[in-house]
Amino acid sequence: AEAIKSQDHESYFNSLLAVSAHRQDDVAVSDRRQVARDLPRSWNGLPPLQRSDTRKLEPMLGRIMYAYIERGRTVCPKSRALGMSRPVASPTAGGWGLPATSAKGLLAGYPQGLNFMAGMCLMVAGAKWWDGRSKKTLEETAFWLLAALLEDVLDPDFFGADVRGDQQMAYIGGLGMRSIILEHAEEYCPTLFSFMGGEAFASSLGNVLDQWVLSLFIGCAPHRLLEHLWDHLLLPSPYHPTESKMMRRGPAVAPRGLIMACSFSLAALCCCGEEHYAESDVLRQVKEVRESGACIEDITLEAGEIVMGIRSRLLQWEEKDDTHLLSTATRIIVELLGVDGSGGGRLWKECCVHKSRIMDYSGDIDNQFRALVQGTHFDISEIGRLREALRSMPNAGRSAEGCDRETFGQLVRDTVPDFPSHLCDRLFDKLDPFKVGHLTFVELVCGISALSLGSMDEKLQVCFDLFDSEGRHALTLTDM
Repeated sequence: AEAIKSQDHESYFNSLLAVSAHRQDDVAVSDRRQVARDLPRSWNGLPPLQRSDTRKLEPMLGRIMYAYIERGRTVCPKSRALGMSRPVASPTAGGWGLPATSAKGLLAGYPQGLNFMAGMCLMVAGAKWWDGRSKKTLEETAFWLLAALLEDVLDPDFFGADVRGDQQMAYIGGLGMRSIILEHAEEYCPTLFSFMGGEAFASSLGNVLDQWVLSLFIGCAPHRLLEHLWDHLLLPSPYHPTESKMMRRGPAVAPRGLIMACSFSLAALCCCGEEHYAESDVLRQVKEVRESGACIEDITLEAGEIVMGIRSRLLQWEEKDDTHLLSTATRIIVELLGVDGSGGGRLWKECCVHKSRIMDYSGDIDNQFRALVQGTHFDISEIGRLREALRSMPNAGRSAEGCDRETFGQLVRDTVPDFPSHLCDRLFDKLDPFKVGHLTFVELVCGISALSLGSMDEKLQVCFDLFDSEGRHALTLTDM
């Protein structure tokens, strides 16, 4: 917390609160109303406090959330709090803010779940032992811990702020993390997978992981296990496997929170699910229902007892078995990272691919077309023709996931011949937000739509967030 706090102006926290207090737009009014409703129930699932203590802490928790919501409006999600460059002067919070090139914030407003994470950060900062003094220090420490958690430890897209204005994209980072865990769960829960079948396995355990991952286990595990997990998320140790193998950060290195959430989730599924139900009658009944030719809905319904049992077993996990669960989690960390630590990079790449598929409405052509008709100037028939044109291009088959860089360059030259060819790579990188090395169909059509309208200077805005240092006007080709 001190490391990232030192990068900002000392009055930054108070400046954010001042800006937030003066906001009167509809989003701000809605945020205040929802925060006021959520504050009293924010302590559910957190380490226990006296009721008198929660009443004292509620105003502090509210200020932490209001300040972070305001920060989230301006911090670019591609930034990481610890690696961020010094902000430039701008007419935002107290004269401090990010450059105008930050096109999109981490938050579009108050997301459900932020209250629990902020409350847990307040606990980690020492609220449980707060003596009523140094309130400002406690608030700011919790605020910066929350910033570190959401911008460095976890995926910066965890809450999926305002991605194309579509509610499906909410929590896109958390859902990408969930997809990775589910993919690896086949290895750690082989009996459940083979008896339930792939589709029912994904549907049933996916429901469990929705609750665990998107809440970071708040309210889902005993307080002692919750505190252990959050200590490793926010208070890393050089002796921990994730730290010893991931000291150097880079674009291919997984956020530490991804490794921790994956390993803890897989360990919980293994200990509460695979080990407990592998020889059970209820799992054999699920297998019999599946082999009888039942539909996926009936199989999932039959597996409901297993789903509820897994949740219940973790929530009521006995302290005498903590060593087994935590040692399983540590073993999985080592297995995910690999001997040389390169597994972390592969895991992060897999997570980015899953996020890319979510943004592309993978497997849902109707929603694909609906989003593109709303977000571009193309109609449905034109979108269909573009899809066929892409499939017929010589290089289209090189990437099974989407349009590769070479195919994209050829497509731009064919459709927008006056666009500078040497900027095609730059445009490709801009349209590939998760750096997976290919463009999904939705990303491709959005890029082509933007390039086919307006002047050349306007086309260049698709490639660059081109603003002058004070954000007064967009740069043009002559400025370059």
